[in-house]
Amino acid sequence: MKAQLDIIAPPEIGEDRFSLSVNPSCLPLLALNPVIIDIDYSGAGANGITSPIEIIVQPPSNDGSGFIRKRFYRAAPTSFSFVPITAGTHLVLVKEYCHNRWQGRLLIDVGGDEADKTEQIGRE
Repeated sequence: MKAQLDIIAPPEIGEDRFSLSVNPSCLPLLALNPVIIDIDYSGAGANGITSPIEIIVQPPSNDGSGFIRKRFYRAAPTSFSFVPITAGTHLVLVKEYCHNRWQGRLLIDVGGDEADKTEQIGRE
């Protein structure tokens, strides 16, 4: 029989169980171009996942611009897209908001010249 603590808080809570990958159709990754992330939940096992699912994109800037947080309450997305507004390394995190709190993480390097992109935005 499992110990009481393992029943209340199993050791697998919070593990990286989801696989994230960049969809090849959006390569190369450039600032101001859409990025598609594919999500595979098969690591969650036979019981699967439990909603809500939360997606967070953390950009390299510390000022909060480009930060994305979205929750899916009814169905877990198998992919999602976003448009990075700056070049640099972005952290993409997909996690169960409740239940086992399983997650998947992916670091993506977005290219592009930030100065040129800023000038182009100002001209539009």
